[in-house]
Amino acid sequence: MKQSRENDTETEKVAQAAGAFAGVCGTLAGFSIAFIILVLTPPRLINTDMVQECVVTLLLISSFLYINASGMFANASRYSSRNIFWIYNLALIFFHISNVLILISILPILGNLSLPFSTGIGILLVFAAIVIFLINLLAMFQSSSSRKIARLNIMEDKEEYRRRHSMSSQGEDDERS
Repeated sequence: MKQSRENDTETEKVAQAAGAFAGVCGTLAGFSIAFIILVLTPPRLINTDMVQECVVTLLLISSFLYINASGMFANASRYSSRNIFWIYNLALIFFHISNVLILISILPILGNLSLPFSTGIGILLVFAAIVIFLINLLAMFQSSSSRKIARLNIMEDKEEYRRRHSMSSQGEDDERS
């Protein structure tokens, strides 16, 4: 009974966090699209067509991942308590990959600016985003909630296998007699 209440509380916390992340992802997706418009309209921020295409591609992928993460976060509370953690973690991975991609797409623009240290600052931001992504990825795999859910899934899968196996062996026994 106590285990069930703990799972319900954790599920509620994840659902609340997912709702907040859904709004953030939607906003960042809009920002990515607006940034694409800024890159494509004159005066051009990037002088090389190939670099401009790469930046637009990265921004499109970033906004695609933000939009999908937003949808996953928004619908996370509709999943069972068994699946909500997996959906939330997958959406969180999409969110962090999008953060890294959007910062990488800004690097060529910073390189074209005549501001001192702009490229170095951009590289530092990308490095920071990657480190944050890795820290959060590590935290997801070490979290007790994820391990509990993984153990529950494994136990349920084993029980399902045993049940199917026993049903199929009973059917074979019936056919033999």
